[in-house]
Amino acid sequence: MLENLYRFAKLSYDCGLYRDAGDYLRGYRLLTRDPEKKFLALWGSLACEILMNTLDSAESTIEDLRTALRERVGECKCIY
Repeated sequence: MLENLYRFAKLSYDCGLYRDAGDYLRGYRLLTRDPEKKFLALWGSLACEILMNTLDSAESTIEDLRTALRERVGECKCIY
């Protein structure tokens, strides 16, 4: 069922229903345990917020993305 929510959010986005898509993605991010899909849904949420011109929400989402990116870089075991 959870993956259907993600697909429905994508369909809503593709149809230009950005507010609905953002709501579905927000719910998806709260429910999913898959960090990769949560990360992708966060990017989708940011796109919806930008397209709806809700810049306060977009700023908050950007901060969430910064945190997620820092965590991903911390997980990288690169040798320099």
